[in-house]
Amino acid sequence: MNSSRTTRRIAIVALFLIAAFVPVFAANPDTATITVVGHVTPSISITATYIPGLDLDIMQGADKVAIANVTEFSNYKGGYAVTLGSTRGWKLGQTTSGSGTESWAYTLYYGTVGGTKNPVTLPTTGEATLTAQTGTSGKSSGGGTAKVLYISFLPPTNSDTLNADTYNDTLVFTITGT
Repeated sequence: MNSSRTTRRIAIVALFLIAAFVPVFAANPDTATITVVGHVTPSISITATYIPGLDLDIMQGADKVAIANVTEFSNYKGGYAVTLGSTRGWKLGQTTSGSGTESWAYTLYYGTVGGTKNPVTLPTTGEATLTAQTGTSGKSSGGGTAKVLYISFLPPTNSDTLNADTYNDTLVFTITGT
């Protein structure tokens, strides 16, 4: 009987010791940490489409006539800028007849502000700034920002002012992320 009691006492002490040390081991867990990394590729684009079928009659003049649909897109967090250049110095130039030296000046409007067409300041040299979006609110949303480019010019005072011909100017839009 004595040995049975001793065995029981040893078993009870062993169980007590096991129970006492289990929480100590559980109280000191080991951990591992990972960092999940992803990225968004910078994207910037501009598209401009001349209004299909539009043929301006210089002799009639034009008052804020839509000439192009433009879409600006940028996901640069600092924003973006859009500039516009002209190959003929902001003039419709003669293209085929004679020496091709005749030209007619125009003004431009880009987008609207509060329902009013926004005038573009045309420099004597270089490019005109059309849009300057800055800060985190400067990035585009969705498929981009749609705008319209408008043109205005006065008609010549008489039909002898310009040669009969086709007149044009090439406009170059540039978008830059900031």
